[in-house]
Order: sequence, then C-alpha cells, then structure tokens
Amino acid sequence: MPERHRPRLYVASSLVPRGTVDLEPGQAHYLRSVLRLGVGAVVAAFNEADGEWLCRVAERINLERLRAHAIEAAEQSERLSVPELRAPEKLEHTLANWPADRQLIVCDETGAGEPIAEAAARFGPGPAALLIGPEGGFDQRELDALGKVSFVIRVGLGPRVLRAETAALAGLAVFQAIAGDWRRIRTR
Repeated sequence: MPERHRPRLYVASSLVPRGTVDLEPGQAHYLRSVLRLGVGAVVAAFNEADGEWLCRVAERINLERLRAHAIEAAEQSERLSVPELRAPEKLEHTLANWPADRQLIVCDETGAGEPIAEAAARFGPGPAALLIGPEGGFDQRELDALGKVSFVIRVGLGPRVLRAETAALAGLAVFQAIAGDWRRIRTR
C-alpha cells in the first residue's frame, strides 16, 4: 500500500522500538474487518509524545476466552454439547477441509442468495453451519470459491445490510424459528 494511503491510528500508549501496542476494540475491528488487513500489514501509529511510527499488524484471538463464553452459553441454554471453536483460517482452507455431509449456509449480502426463510423452510435434518462474511462482505474471489462447492447454500438476510455480529444472530434466529426446535415447549 502506498505510504500516503497507509492507515493511521492514534494510540495513547508509548511507541518504542520492537514494542507492542494494544489497540482499542474499534481500531482492531477497523483494521481486521473493515480494511481486512492481515498479520504483517503495515500501519502508522502516532501520538503527540512519540511521533509517528510504522507498525506491523499481529492479530491475536483469545480462543480460551471465547471457549469460556461458549461453555457458559451451553450451561445457560441447557445444551448437551459445547460449540466447536477453531483458530481463524483462510476461506480456501476451510472449504477444502469441509465435511461433505455438512451444509454450509452462507449469508450473502449481494442479493444473489435465496431468502433465508425459504431456505430454512426446506432445510432437512443433518449437520449444518452458518457462515457470516467480514464487514464489507465477501469479495468476488471468495463468492466464486463458495459458488463452486456443492454443500454451500447462499442466502440473503433481507434488504438491509447488517453488521457481522448482528447478521450471525439474525441468521441463527431464523433457522431456529423455522427449521429448528423453537416449536417445542420447554419442559422444565
């Protein structure tokens, strides 16, 4: 990326050689999900005390913290299993290693997918997963890769573009309501 177009972030912490800077959640989200910068990408960090420094992105995801949240959610919702969590990986790797008997429901904000309610109404029994794209949506290369595999069902979540975390909840809620177990009464 040309230097004049390099993202710049204000940081309150000290900037020192070979040091690390913890970003605010909004800054980390901006780099990872909006700009889609990966590990090793160069950004400028600055503050009034230390000036401007070139820095490299080193993303960290705390899987143990996420697993603790998943366990707490399973306990509260009376699930008998804990959702599986894995380290982030490239989409190509995920698709290459995906079990052929598990449907992958992809939320596609381009409008090319079928309405999610229609897909949920005809969804049969069996394992499935919901894939939400990054902020800004899947790029064309990713959509092309998703379109080439037989286990992918592309769906739309309606006329509005949702934030990634909101889209995940909306998609799961629709499937639970239409194809899931929301028709059962709690017996406890």
